[in-house]
Amino acid sequence: MSGSIDPAEAPERVERWLSGRPLAERSRQVLDEWLEDRATLARDRERALWVSRAGGRLSARSADRDVRAVAARAGLELSAHTLRHTCLTALVRRGNDLVMVAGLAGHSKLDSTRRWTRPSAADRQAAVEDLRACFALSDTDRRLVFDQRGAENRLGLAVALCAIRFLGFVPHDLASLPEEALAFVAGQVDAAEHELLAYGRRAQTRSDHLTLLLTHLGWRRAPDADHAALGRWLVERAVEHDAPVALMALAGEHLRARRVLRPSVDALARMIATAHAEAHRRVERLVAGQLPAARRAELDALLDGGGEHSELAGLRRRASRTGVRELRIQVDRYRRLLESRRARPAAVADRARVRGDRRAADRARRARDRPRAPARGR
Repeated sequence: MSGSIDPAEAPERVERWLSGRPLAERSRQVLDEWLEDRATLARDRERALWVSRAGGRLSARSADRDVRAVAARAGLELSAHTLRHTCLTALVRRGNDLVMVAGLAGHSKLDSTRRWTRPSAADRQAAVEDLRACFALSDTDRRLVFDQRGAENRLGLAVALCAIRFLGFVPHDLASLPEEALAFVAGQVDAAEHELLAYGRRAQTRSDHLTLLLTHLGWRRAPDADHAALGRWLVERAVEHDAPVALMALAGEHLRARRVLRPSVDALARMIATAHAEAHRRVERLVAGQLPAARRAELDALLDGGGEHSELAGLRRRASRTGVRELRIQVDRYRRLLESRRARPAAVADRARVRGDRRAADRARRARDRPRAPARGR
């Protein structure tokens, strides 16, 4: 949060600002405490929210210096920019919508946000180290592999072992492994790369090897109880992430961290579709309970017609060409959006007032519980 505020309206303006910002409750509490301290530090008529010990506006350089000092006391080397970079990179790589991340970052162009999706040199080095760790066979692994008959069985078992360790499952087509990785594994088991084509001609061989590898690595197949637990976990994630691809990646990481063999893509896709539908129903129940009947009917009307023929789709549709007619259509859409915004129900304001009353009560409680300094004798 940056910019200027009227010192006399600080609590009210910050409350209005907070009502639309996704801040953790602890961050809100700290901000409330800072407003109390700011009242004693800021100079007269100082409008900056963040002020220095001298009472003037806190510069970006001073804020960065404070972050570095706190990090140094904790034995870390980081800056305010590093914290911002880490936060935005984590949001993007977890599958959050770029438009949402751009709004949080204050970017006016998505191109500024997309740069956080690019891997850094450290990311690439870490990926190389992960690959080597997953595809390098230990002495125990080599003993298990060399107990098998034939070069094709040794190579097939070794590749399946590395796949479980790296991917969390065994792909049906083991030969799709990149040539460099296959050559690296083949060299460790004294086999030629082409011999992998002869592996698994008997389905029972692959099945027996999978059971052997799960025992060797300490992994397990997911029973029905685990599938039910995974379904509930996916619903929680689907509330946060709308993209199925992001849910697929998160589910793979979740199972791999618990050493549970990932189910087939079809089975996992069905679970994600079910979780996606349940997440939509859950969000609908949460939102519907906070809206009056008139507002719910108004929002439902935007979906009449379904799909691309609904009023909502029409409001989202961009102009396909330039001209007076298209300009009038866009102006009409903008007018409808403004009218909808002005018609917000009073219940929204009431909820903001309730949140403000609750935070005011929290501030009063903290002031009451704060230890008081002993009175000085005259």
